[in-house]
Amino acid sequence: ANNTLGSLAHRRNDFATAQAFFLKSLTLKQRALDALPDNVLAITDLASTYSWLASTALSMGDAQASIEYLDLEQTTFKRLASFEHQNAQADFEQALSYYRQALLLRYQQDYGVAQDKVAKSTQILRGLVQSDPENTLWQITAQRVQLLQLMIEANVNPAGQARQLTDSQLDRSEKFVLAMLDETEASANQALLTLLLELNETTQALGQWSRSAGLQRILDQQLDRSTTEGDGSLQLLHVNRWLSAAALSHQSGDREQSQIFCRRALVAITPLSKLSSSPEFLVPHAKVLDCLEPLQTNHPLNQRLAQLGIPPVSF
Repeated sequence: ANNTLGSLAHRRNDFATAQAFFLKSLTLKQRALDALPDNVLAITDLASTYSWLASTALSMGDAQASIEYLDLEQTTFKRLASFEHQNAQADFEQALSYYRQALLLRYQQDYGVAQDKVAKSTQILRGLVQSDPENTLWQITAQRVQLLQLMIEANVNPAGQARQLTDSQLDRSEKFVLAMLDETEASANQALLTLLLELNETTQALGQWSRSAGLQRILDQQLDRSTTEGDGSLQLLHVNRWLSAAALSHQSGDREQSQIFCRRALVAITPLSKLSSSPEFLVPHAKVLDCLEPLQTNHPLNQRLAQLGIPPVSF
């Protein structure tokens, strides 16, 4: 009951209330696991509470607590390793936990640890996809993790890894996305839309602007069929879509069009970043503001990022 009440409060962006419920749930679930140390449900329930606490802490601006809760979630899942039968859903949740940590660590520029978390997530997802090649969510998530790996490698070595390896991974991801688009309506599949967006962002980070232009057209076509209304994650897709369009315009020398896209993104991102201190909202907001006018280091948004251990962000 406490987890349910906490999740409802979290969705209302009432993070303090959510945290209180999750901490109550944590105490009860730790007692349950102490009483039944080999109970799979007790283990996965406790891990779920740690996951919610990690998300809540990040939304409240406490990145360190978020990382520590994710560590505890992963440690809890490892208790299942000695069990005879695989728990595929628990394995998937563990892979997501490593991925979420890697995302935050990359924002903090802790690239070495981020790479380690990506490797662990990749290993789990590879096994899951091999066991069930028809599970599209696992496939999409595996592609997202591989793109994050490319982004981290680009941060570590701006000159790039072997170009052939980078192109090969981008080719595989693009082929996968296009095949999925032929099979399903992307505008109704938020996970696929997110993958498409992240593929486009990765191509831009790697300087492959021609490839990005083609992906941007597909992204615009798919997102034009969806609404900007709804939950924050869907609105965030539109924000990042306009940011990538602005980057393309800027790269081509059309600064006026770039600013038009950024002003459009600003309208959508401003209310989101007021509700949550999660970097998934603050980082795009900082990029949008820097697109419109160079953002000073002491700007309140950069100060909020600094509290998360994230350096100033530029467009």
